Amino acid sequence: MKRLTLLRNALAPLADPEYNVRMRTRHLRHILRRLTGVKRITGLEIQNTYRCNARCSFCSMGESGNWNRDMDPALFQRVLEQSVQEGVLLFTFLGGETLVDRRLFTYLEMCWRAGIRTEVQSNGTLLTEDALLKLKRAHVQNVAVTMHGTNSEEHDGVYQVQGAYDRVIQAFQIAKRIGLTMSLKALYSKRTEAHGAFSKILGLAKSLDMGLNVNPFMPVGSGFGDSDRLDEEGAARFRAIAQTEPRVSSHIFNDLECTGCFAGKDYFCVTPDGDLLPCYFMPLSIGNIKTTSLRQAHRLAMEIPIFAERFPMCYVAESEPFYQTCLVPLHQNYPTLPVNVLEHPEVLALLKTFNMNTL
Repeated sequence: MKRLTLLRNALAPLADPEYNVRMRTRHLRHILRRLTGVKRITGLEIQNTYRCNARCSFCSMGESGNWNRDMDPALFQRVLEQSVQEGVLLFTFLGGETLVDRRLFTYLEMCWRAGIRTEVQSNGTLLTEDALLKLKRAHVQNVAVTMHGTNSEEHDGVYQVQGAYDRVIQAFQIAKRIGLTMSLKALYSKRTEAHGAFSKILGLAKSLDMGLNVNPFMPVGSGFGDSDRLDEEGAARFRAIAQTEPRVSSHIFNDLECTGCFAGKDYFCVTPDGDLLPCYFMPLSIGNIKTTSLRQAHRLAMEIPIFAERFPMCYVAESEPFYQTCLVPLHQNYPTLPVNVLEHPEVLALLKTFNMNTL
């Protein structure tokens, strides 16, 4: 059932009227690469800004330093040009809060002209009717909103933004009226599991007939050292839900192969400063796009087992050895994150010690 759902989701874009011939050709090649196991960057997460109007206590970007920086337009142009050369299919814009950067809509139009699909992730607080109409006109494929509860007290309390829940519910209604696809994102943690928040968010997704993408709690940034980190039993329950629930996707169970993290293999994240992160949640980079190309970073990632192999788990969220041996030293010993492994060979050497057997 799950695999059939994933296959249907993979083929659905081919019938999208927004797709031009070039996009459909690229998408078919992407499916063939998936089925034949070819390793290539097919998607980029574009962190167009560090800025955010919310204050989540566990934000994974909590240690990023200056929160007031946006990506420079010239840097975005460099990313876009290299992505076209590499055949990248998809840009997912995230933050921070993507919509605080007024250049976002310009970037989306640039992607459309270049033949690259776009998605936007948001906390939903700035999704006014005007913003939603602009996203629709920019041919955005999906707008994903992270939910932390199914009422104002729960949801607004996490974001620390009054009225956040009411605004996002209104955004869902407007999006349905104008024909803009939206989906939900949620966090799976000890807290959301114990208090029933996750199961209620799943129920909301079903009632709205929307997809739900789920991340396990990431013990990085402001979440480093937080007791909400999943234990072994909680991680097993998360994987079971992600693997069997047709409406749910995750970074582990989300495509035709059905299992395995694709960080560093199929996707990279580019920060506002140009750092090339093989995983959005891992506080380390493989160079900076100002001096290291996407192709070079990908080739280097393929020399590191945790990126070259397809792990059936999230090693950042679920692996105790990785947490104790890698994440703890990174947070405690390096004042500025992410750490560039090309400038810190000791970190690169440490990364190469992890593999399927050690995690």
